[in-house]
Amino acid sequence: MTEAILTLGIFAVPILAVAIIEQRKRELERRKRELALMRETEQLIQFKHGMAYRDECLKQRVFNTERQQVDKEIARYEN
Repeated sequence: MTEAILTLGIFAVPILAVAIIEQRKRELERRKRELALMRETEQLIQFKHGMAYRDECLKQRVFNTERQQVDKEIARYEN
């Protein structure tokens, strides 16, 4: 009986310890990959929002320029 416990202690415990360490390494790598994917997704979303904002600003700039041009022409023809 004591030989079985001794054999278990000599062989099984180190193998179990190595397995736990390997599992932690894999879990850490998985978390790093997930965080990188989340960062990349967030950057894409921010880029899309930025492009939409730029397009809206351009539309407003053109609209305001046209409105000012019309105001100038109205003022010129009123005199």
